[in-house]
Amino acid sequence: LYVFFRKLSIREEHAFWLALLYAVHPVNVCAASWIPARGDLWLAVSVLLSFNAFISFLQTRKLTFAVGSVLAFGLALLSKETAAILPFLFLWYYFFISPDKKLGLSHWLYAVALLAVGVVWFWIRTSVVISNAHMSWSTFFDNWQHFPSALTQWVLPYYWNTLPVYTTFNTGFGMAVLVVLCFLLYTYR
Repeated sequence: LYVFFRKLSIREEHAFWLALLYAVHPVNVCAASWIPARGDLWLAVSVLLSFNAFISFLQTRKLTFAVGSVLAFGLALLSKETAAILPFLFLWYYFFISPDKKLGLSHWLYAVALLAVGVVWFWIRTSVVISNAHMSWSTFFDNWQHFPSALTQWVLPYYWNTLPVYTTFNTGFGMAVLVVLCFLLYTYR
């Protein structure tokens, strides 16, 4: 996480304290101590590996970083479905944070490789899961509050629970935290 923050050009002392806060924050106890939550830990490691390799690929254009990012993305998908959002985060980083906006053939090949891994994952997933009734846009829109509510639990020390509580306050506060984080990431590096 520290390396990821540094790749985002966050100052060294801020990156250190943010990574330390993540390491010791009580909301992460469940992921570290509950055996079924090992997927959350593997997701975090795989996403960080993939994103770090993606940033290194953009900076150096070396094929090894692109391959590493795609493989780590595949591992992240196999750990939890939440990783499916990672290519969108890559696009966000590329268009809003990355200083080099020149698209080359290697970028397109990287995108095709990500798409291929995503298609293979989806094929495996649909062959294993009997019902895909929960895989729809309505499911996404029904559960969109998960991330802002989880952010609220991170910031406000009350009612820590393994699952976010969907209230208007939690959702609104979490969205405000997300906007502030994006603003800080964009301007305060």
